[in-house]
Amino acid sequence: MTPGQQLRAARTAVDLSLGDMARRLPWSKAALGFYETDQRPVPSEVIVAYTEVVNQERRRLAEEEGMRRRALLSLGAAAVPGLIAGAPFLPDNGLKSLGETELDQLEALATHYRDWNERTGGGLQLRAVLVQIDQLAELAEVDRNRSRRARTFKVMARFSQTAATMFWDTGDDGKARRCYEFALHASVEARDRSGEVKALVGMGRQELILGNPSEAQELTRRALERASGHVPAALMAKVYTRHAWSKSSLSDINEFRRSTDLAAETLADANDDGGSSFDNAEFAGTTGARLLEMAHEDRSLAAEAAASIETAIAVRDPRKLRSLALDQLGLAQARMLQGELEEACLQGNRAVKTATKTGSSHVRTKLENLRTLAATYQNESCVAELRDHIDTALAA
Repeated sequence: MTPGQQLRAARTAVDLSLGDMARRLPWSKAALGFYETDQRPVPSEVIVAYTEVVNQERRRLAEEEGMRRRALLSLGAAAVPGLIAGAPFLPDNGLKSLGETELDQLEALATHYRDWNERTGGGLQLRAVLVQIDQLAELAEVDRNRSRRARTFKVMARFSQTAATMFWDTGDDGKARRCYEFALHASVEARDRSGEVKALVGMGRQELILGNPSEAQELTRRALERASGHVPAALMAKVYTRHAWSKSSLSDINEFRRSTDLAAETLADANDDGGSSFDNAEFAGTTGARLLEMAHEDRSLAAEAAASIETAIAVRDPRKLRSLALDQLGLAQARMLQGELEEACLQGNRAVKTATKTGSSHVRTKLENLRTLAATYQNESCVAELRDHIDTALAA
């Protein structure tokens, strides 16, 4: 192998382009090209400089691999023995990269797992999702084709997002956060702006549910910066809605309404071209839930909350049982705050029936919240029956 060939082999072994190398050395891209093709003798200082850069890249890649392994271990992916070889679309046939067909299939599979979890909740397919993340991470590590490697990271980010939602739905907030961070890292590697934004708004939602509005506001601020002018309308509307949520948690109702209006205007222009699951039902349900939270302090907002949640129920895909149960539970609370107890009990009993079909820990929490609110009306016969119905569901 000639000196120039040795330089090129060393550079490509750590996935650096000729331009990457030129940006890190005091020689132009053209000059390095002459050296690598042996059109000019290779000076000793160029060999030394190449060696230093290549060694730096090797150390960086080793550190990234260690971080990836620690992240996967923390998610529990390594605790799934014997399943890697049999994972869908990824047989143990010595493949060192994925073709476009396999990536298409995996992207469809990621969508399937996301949609399935939205319907039932509870994370029942979590282990299969973690297996996919583990395999994709290994393949991304060894694939030197830039465009294919980027797409592998993009698909891995989608699986990681779904895993985050599944962990969140089972009450494991720590692993949910690590999955969101893993999805953010993978999206950055893939140069996928939409993936970055989805991870940030996911982390923001988690902080809001955990009662950390200041942290959530910072995450949504970052999401707004990354999203503006770069993501599809439905995703942009989701970002505005998360921003509104953070403002409502800080009791800033004026900013909440401004951001909610921006979300509504943006969503009206959406055509689902970005594969987002955020639609009119999600917007109405999320907005209604925020109004409901504020209505516990200002009951004049209860009617507006109920109207928004009713809109969500009317347009919601009936197969999305987790979201439907949360809508129905919210509507029952809103009617109770309005003093419309018969309607509250009607909606509450519907909600209990839907809730028993899901495995979501968050649906269970909302059931408990409805029971607590109902205790203030315990002398009403229909409310007492509703509490008994909730108790039976919680005990199951």
